[in-house]
Amino acid sequence: MATTLLKPALGRTIGQGYAFPSGHTGGATALGLVAALLLVSLVRPGRAGGLTMLAVGASVAGGCVGAAMVAADAHYPTDIVGGYCTAVVVVLGGALVLDALSWRGRSGVRRGGADRPRA
Repeated sequence: MATTLLKPALGRTIGQGYAFPSGHTGGATALGLVAALLLVSLVRPGRAGGLTMLAVGASVAGGCVGAAMVAADAHYPTDIVGGYCTAVVVVLGGALVLDALSWRGRSGVRRGGADRPRA
């Protein structure tokens, strides 16, 4: 939805349609990130392992779809980067907001590090 709203505002086209940022790449990257976030919450691999899982999930899903879009001449390479970055900001930003809200809901106020489980 974020890429759909951004396209007319930015106005970059390819052929007859808006191109920047790539919605296909954004959607695939978002799915890869959500799947990786769910996997991290189950496995609890630690900070380095979790970051690696997120990077791999986003890069594999977004990279494959993005490469296909460029190969099909449906997008410029920079459209792919824009879609990828949009997905990362929206998904990880949303995850941070949800995490903060869940911690506030448990006690009414946010507590510091000792009460919070390590990621």
